[in-house]
Amino acid sequence: MRYLEHQYDFVVAGGGISGVAAAVTAARLGLKTALVQDRPVLGGVGSKEIQVPMVGAHSIDGNYAYGRETGLMEELLLENLYRNPTRTPEYWDLTLTDLVKKEPDLDVYLNTSIVEVQMNAEGTRIESVKGYTIGAETWHTFHAPLFSDCTGDATVGCLAGAPFRTGAESRAEFGESLAPEEAVATGMGSSMQFRAKDAGVAVPFVKPQWVSFTFNEEDFGPYRPIQSFRRDHGGYWWIEWGALYDPVHDTNRIKDELLQVVYAMWDYLKNRSSMKDYLSTFVLDWVGTVPGKRESRRLIGEHLLTQVDLDSGIVFPDAVAYGGWGYDDHPSTGIFGEKPTTYHVFHDAPYNVPLRCLYSVKVENLFFAGRNISASHVALSTTRVMLTCGQLGEAVGAAAAMCSRDGCLPKQLLPAGKLAGLQQQLLERDHYIAGVPYAAAANVAGQAQVTASSELVLGEWMDSAGVKRLDNDLLQMFPVVTERLETLTLLLDASEATELAYEVYGRAKGDGNVPAEDSLLTSGRLALDAGERLLAEIPVAAAAGQAGWHFLVLKRNPAVCAHYAGSAPVGVKDMYGLPPHEIHANRNWMFNRSLGSPYQTLCFAVSPAQPAYEAANAVGGWDRPVGLPCLWSSQPTDFAVPEWLELAWEQARPVQEVQLLFDSSLDINLNPIAYAGTAQESDPRHTIPALVRHYRLLGRASADEPWRVLAEERNNYRRNRLHRLEDGPAAIGQLRLEVLGTHGLNRAQVYSVRVR
Repeated sequence: MRYLEHQYDFVVAGGGISGVAAAVTAARLGLKTALVQDRPVLGGVGSKEIQVPMVGAHSIDGNYAYGRETGLMEELLLENLYRNPTRTPEYWDLTLTDLVKKEPDLDVYLNTSIVEVQMNAEGTRIESVKGYTIGAETWHTFHAPLFSDCTGDATVGCLAGAPFRTGAESRAEFGESLAPEEAVATGMGSSMQFRAKDAGVAVPFVKPQWVSFTFNEEDFGPYRPIQSFRRDHGGYWWIEWGALYDPVHDTNRIKDELLQVVYAMWDYLKNRSSMKDYLSTFVLDWVGTVPGKRESRRLIGEHLLTQVDLDSGIVFPDAVAYGGWGYDDHPSTGIFGEKPTTYHVFHDAPYNVPLRCLYSVKVENLFFAGRNISASHVALSTTRVMLTCGQLGEAVGAAAAMCSRDGCLPKQLLPAGKLAGLQQQLLERDHYIAGVPYAAAANVAGQAQVTASSELVLGEWMDSAGVKRLDNDLLQMFPVVTERLETLTLLLDASEATELAYEVYGRAKGDGNVPAEDSLLTSGRLALDAGERLLAEIPVAAAAGQAGWHFLVLKRNPAVCAHYAGSAPVGVKDMYGLPPHEIHANRNWMFNRSLGSPYQTLCFAVSPAQPAYEAANAVGGWDRPVGLPCLWSSQPTDFAVPEWLELAWEQARPVQEVQLLFDSSLDINLNPIAYAGTAQESDPRHTIPALVRHYRLLGRASADEPWRVLAEERNNYRRNRLHRLEDGPAAIGQLRLEVLGTHGLNRAQVYSVRVR
C-alpha cells in the first residue's frame, strides 16, 4: 500500500461536466488544481460510459432562442464538432481528455474515490480530503485552502458535516406550484441507456434467466414510445428506476434492476413487438454500466434556489451563471409507473443562479457545483442538466481563483466590488450571465469610432425555398429598432379565397422570445384570393415601442401556405405552433423553434427597413442576442473582396491583446454524442457555417501609416479567439478585422471585438 500527500490551491472532487469546468477554469486562472474523479473517464453522466444527453438552456424549450451556453461549454462543443462530426463516444472522451491534459496547473486523479474528510478543530473548514485509487493500492491525501464538491452525491459535503436536503419539499414550504402537495422522501430516478446496430444477418436474443422482468405491449404507451428506437441510436431516456431506493447507498441494486429492464426491453423489442421484423438483424452493441443519476443530496448554501425565484425573474446581485432548461421533474415510480415519465414546464426566459447557492452555509471553504447545489427539488429539476451544471462549475472555478488571489473565503466575495469583478472575469471568458453586459474597464473598444465595409439592413427576405401549410399557428420573430413599424408583407399561397387572422406583438418578456402580455400592437384578418405567390401586406402603422424582438403570429388556416427562406440573419426566425401537451407544458406561449434550422424564416418584408446589424453592435457589451441581434453583420458577399470592421481612436493607445467573439449559431443543438432520440446530421465541414474561417487583424498607429498584420487565422472553427501581441503592447490608433471567408454563410458576423 502506498500513501501520498499533495498540496494544492484548489481541490475539485468529481469529474463530471461541472467538476471539469471548475477545475479547468481555476487552473487557467493560475491555481494549482487537483481534479479527483472516482470513475476511469471524465464527463459524469455525459461520459462515454453513461451517455446521457448534454442539454441546457438551448435545448427543446421554445422560449429562449440563441440560448446555447458559451464560455468553456461552447469551447468543448465546437472542438468536439470539429474533431468528432459523427459524434462517437470515444472521440468525445478524447475531447474531454485533451481539454484537461493541456492545462499545466491541473492534475487529474482517475479511479480515486474520496472517502474521508479532515476538518479543522472548530469543524468549520476542510483541511484535507483522503481518497483511494482502485487498482493502484494508493491512498492520496489532498490538502488545500479551498475545495469544491462536484460529486453529484455531495460526498465531500456529507463527510464534512455540511447540511443537505433530499426528496421533494411540500408545495407550501416555498410556495412552489409545481411541488407535490405533501413533502416526499423520494426524488428522481436513474436511467440506463443502450445502443444496437444492424449485424446484417438474423440474430436471436434469449432473455437471461436472471432477468425477472417481462414486458409486453400493454406496458408501453404514449409516454414510453418504443417507436422512437432508431438504428443509428438506441434507447431510451425513460428507462428510469431507483428513486424508491436510496440513490447513494443502493446504487448497485439500482444498476442491477436497470440492467434487467434494458434486457427485458430488448427481449420485447426483438421477440414480440411490432418492430420485431425490422429488428431481427439487430444486436446490442453497447449497454450502459453505470446508472445516470438525476438527484440525490442537495447541499445547503446561503441561499436556496426555488421555483418562486426563477418564475419571478428576481435580479440576484450575486448572479454568476444562467439556466433555461424547463422544469423537468420525473415521477419516482419511473418506468413502472402509470404517470407520464416527465413533466416538462417551459420558462418564459433564462434565469440566473446566485453565487450563494454554490457554497456551503456551514463549511466555510467548500464550494459546490452540479446537481448537488443549494436548490429545492423543483428548482433542481431545471438546474441539474449538464450544460447548466458546466456554467455553475465555471463560475465556481473563477470564484475560487478570486478567493485564492485575495486570500478570502467564498462568502467574502459578496461585497459589490468583488462580485462585479467576478462577473466581469467570467464574461471576459465568454461566460454569460443573463442581463449583465461585459463592461470591463480595461476594454477600450467602446471608446472607439466603429465603421464597417458594409452593414446588413433587414428589409426584404423573399427568396423562397419552399412552403409551409398553416396546419398550426405560425410565428415570425424579427428585430425592430425604428420608432415606428408601418407594414409587414408576406409571400403566401392560398388554395381558395379565404381570410387569414394575424397578431403583431411589440415586446418580449425578459431575454426570452415570449411576447409580453401587454405588447399587442395590432390584430386583424387579411382577405386572400386564391392563388400562388401572393404578396399580402399587413398594416401595423403603430409606434414600435422599445427596440427589440417583435412577433407576427399567423393563425391556423389549412387553405394557406406561407413561403419560407433560408440564410436568415440572427434574430429572424419562424416558429411553429404547439398543441396543448400534457407533458411539455408551456404556461404562457405555445410556439417552439426548429432546432435543426437556425437560418429559416418566413419570406417577409418589413417597413421601414431595420438597421439592426450595425458595426457599433460589436462594441456594445453583449455577446449573444439579448432582445436584439447584438452583432455586426455584413451585406451578403462572396468574399472576393474582404469584409472589414474597423475601430479608430482619437489617439493611439497601447494594446496588449484583442479578443474576438464570432457568431457560432447559438440556436443549434450540439449534443456531443449521438444519443438516443437526438439525431443530427453530420456537417461535412466539421464546424458551424456562420463561423468566420479566415480572418486577419491589422493595426496601425495613425491613418498615414501602412497597416501591420497583427494576427491571421486561416482555418478558425472557434467562437472565442484571443490574440496577444507577441512583441508586447503596441501603439494602436486604428484596428481592423478583415474577414476573408466563413465556413459557408455568405455574410461576416461578429458579436464582439474587445481591446485591452
